[in-house]
Amino acid sequence: MTHDVHRLARHRVRHRHRRRRGDVRHGVDIVNYDLRKPCVTCPFRSDVPPFITAGRAAGILAGGAGFACHKTVDYDDDTGDGMVTRKSQHCAGVLIILEKENRPHQMMRICERLGFYDPSKLDMAAPVYGSIRAAIRAHRNLRR
Repeated sequence: MTHDVHRLARHRVRHRHRRRRGDVRHGVDIVNYDLRKPCVTCPFRSDVPPFITAGRAAGILAGGAGFACHKTVDYDDDTGDGMVTRKSQHCAGVLIILEKENRPHQMMRICERLGFYDPSKLDMAAPVYGSIRAAIRAHRNLRR
């Protein structure tokens, strides 16, 4: 019994500080930065009818951390709540808009320095709004 406890304690100490991309730690969702273009139903595509409110769009674009692409989030069958997993990806539409405005959020800058994100690989010609202001303006007419 004691041997098992010590083995478990050593395992915890050895693996306690190991972070994996996609882990959720301290209430911060960590997403991957591998997407190059927005998905076909991205709310930040200029060729998709708006389906989120202007307030939600503004909150996402002004947020200081990652926003996961809804196609890469696991949704609970009962509640419909989304959960970021270690396979979740940052929304490419948001990345492109923020890069067009030269306003990357802190996690984008950190991930770029660590080699997890390369803005030069984004499809900057993808059909997304040209600015944060344009994205918010397009979503203003949606009422919920």
